[in-house]
Amino acid sequence: MSMTGTDSKIVAIRQVIATSRLTASESHVIRARVRTAKEIGKLLPDVWEDGDTITNIVTSLPVPRRTMNLQAENAG
Repeated sequence: MSMTGTDSKIVAIRQVIATSRLTASESHVIRARVRTAKEIGKLLPDVWEDGDTITNIVTSLPVPRRTMNLQAENAG
């Protein structure tokens, strides 16, 4: 899979820990680890030239990420 210019910019940002492409009005979800709101402010200009941004802050993880047991799922 080849990267677009936007993708390569996002990959170069060290605070970014994961990204997802969407089939929605937003084209990407970018997950970044930052310590302060000021750090978010420094990160956003790196992606603004490619479009507008919407910022959300995760306040808790009620269901933490878990692995799927494919053998159990396929056992039916």
